[in-house]
Amino acid sequence: MSRLVTEKERNLILNSDIIKDYPKFKAFLENTPTLDDSEIDILDKDMRNFFTGGIFNAVKGKAPKEWEVDKSKTVETNEEEIKNCQICNHPIKNLYYIKNKVLLIRYDENRSQIRK
Repeated sequence: MSRLVTEKERNLILNSDIIKDYPKFKAFLENTPTLDDSEIDILDKDMRNFFTGGIFNAVKGKAPKEWEVDKSKTVETNEEEIKNCQICNHPIKNLYYIKNKVLLIRYDENRSQIRK
């Protein structure tokens, strides 16, 4: 069994502009973050079709394209305190800042979201 939507996919999509086009999917991500793929049958018809009809794969493919490295920020290396990525929660040693080209949000050095 695996998650229907991984934590990385969930965080990336929820922080991307494309989610505004899918309010029902947004509610699903916010309320059902740990549903296994074997449980897809408990979803209503629209949500099952969202996953089986390829819409989820399209959304998952478009969301990363909204993001780019924030070149106005420098790369930081801190070997004493390893931080985790806000999107995928992966531990990182070299900290690159990213921004969303569509929403005009970025993550600052305090790891909080700033909307421009």
